[in-house]
Amino acid sequence: GFTLPYTPILALWRECGGEMVTFGSDAHAAEDVGADFAAFGEMMRTCGFSSYFTFREGAPVEHTLA
Repeated sequence: GFTLPYTPILALWRECGGEMVTFGSDAHAAEDVGADFAAFGEMMRTCGFSSYFTFREGAPVEHTLA
């Protein structure tokens, strides 16, 4: 019922110069895959991020937060 990292940890990562963030879903049921992704995106914006990253063939791919 909560996201990891917590907002203070994500904010500290940004303050320390962190730029790349990825996130995933630890769902135990198919209907829960991706639950709260919108809330996590808002938390990222609040902490100063404007994008997130995925990886394709080992290389980072940047995506703008909606």
